[in-house]
Amino acid sequence: IIILAMLLTTIAISAQTVKNQSVNLEILGLQYNYEMPLSKATTVVFHGGLGGSLGYSSSSLSFYDEVIYEDDKWFYSLSGVIGADFRYYYNLAKRERNGKDTRKNSADFWAVDLQYVSPAIYEHNMHTKNTFMASPYWGLRRVYKNNWLFEFHLGLAFGSVGGEFDWGPTFNLKVGYSF
Repeated sequence: IIILAMLLTTIAISAQTVKNQSVNLEILGLQYNYEMPLSKATTVVFHGGLGGSLGYSSSSLSFYDEVIYEDDKWFYSLSGVIGADFRYYYNLAKRERNGKDTRKNSADFWAVDLQYVSPAIYEHNMHTKNTFMASPYWGLRRVYKNNWLFEFHLGLAFGSVGGEFDWGPTFNLKVGYSF
């Protein structure tokens, strides 16, 4: 129903999404993206490459003022990632009317990302498994005149991690080059 509503709202929009390709350096990874228009305000982005996870854990056990146990460690991994995002650029027409740059889909959007993450190629202090995720999120994309791009995403991730359901917040920051 949500996807149908997004498609119907694009009928009266004069701005138009465009096809583009990019290579993005993410916080912990490198991915190739191919964005294909579906309507004036919707696209699908196919992506693949390497993605990483990073975390820090600290714990201690004290009895009165004596520390009995203390541990802290960093953990990280690097995995293969493949997926597709469905995006709805809700302010593309408004940005165009206000004279703001909309080239290569520079606008804010709502999206749903479906992706598969492989077990880790490299890991430290953690054990990764096959992961299938669905992530609804809000994001913004800006492509500057020299084709450098910036994307920011914030949302929730739901999925199967090694056969067990899990969920949590998702955050991503991408800097890349758009062809």
